[in-house]
Amino acid sequence: MTGSYAAFAASPQLVTPSFAPQAVSSTIGIGGSNTARLRLNSDGTTQAITTAGGTVSRTAWAANPAAGIGNSVWVRYTVTGGTATSNGASAFTQISTNIDIVKGPQTNGVGSPVTYTIDFSYDGGATIAFTVTGNTLTLDFV
Repeated sequence: MTGSYAAFAASPQLVTPSFAPQAVSSTIGIGGSNTARLRLNSDGTTQAITTAGGTVSRTAWAANPAAGIGNSVWVRYTVTGGTATSNGASAFTQISTNIDIVKGPQTNGVGSPVTYTIDFSYDGGATIAFTVTGNTLTLDFV
């Protein structure tokens, strides 16, 4: 499922309607330290950062990425399953700096995935303008 706009959102659609659920997975050898992270950058782009693959550019959360666009958008990550190690936006947070949600580091075992929802707002969280469900952070060891 891609995201959905709230019917009552009156502000311009700064978040792209094609922003799809984000799945970040990292698989490494047993005994290593493994981390998976999704970063929403203040310029409207996203990054998946993993131990296994380093930093990988993904897609854009903004309809028209540009320096400073995050100053007009707030985000909240709501964990719906598993446990995030770090959540840079458990409450609505302006994307004026890069905002991360992280699973890890973990050294062994099967990492139960973190599932979460991403909510975007243009007014500090009073109105949710756009929601993306079905996001995951997963750690695996082989």
